[in-house]
Amino acid sequence: MELDSDFKIAIDKNIKAGIEQLKLFQNSSGGLSYWAGQYDSDDWGTSYAGHFMIEAEAKGYSIPPGFLNKWKNYQSRIANA
Repeated sequence: MELDSDFKIAIDKNIKAGIEQLKLFQNSSGGLSYWAGQYDSDDWGTSYAGHFMIEAEAKGYSIPPGFLNKWKNYQSRIANA
């Protein structure tokens, strides 16, 4: 599908905004809460958000330092529990 330049700019802006918002949901355990600032991790939301970040990074977007390492460690701990 061919996209015009304005639509491409809007997509880029929205992806970058999503990345910035998701970092606010990550807590010290590496999981992501359902609401920003909440401590308890939501396993489904954590998986979904981490997948988004992996795909964004694969497309060349900058991910906050340490985000994916903390996320992967959390996912490993939960999977092994």
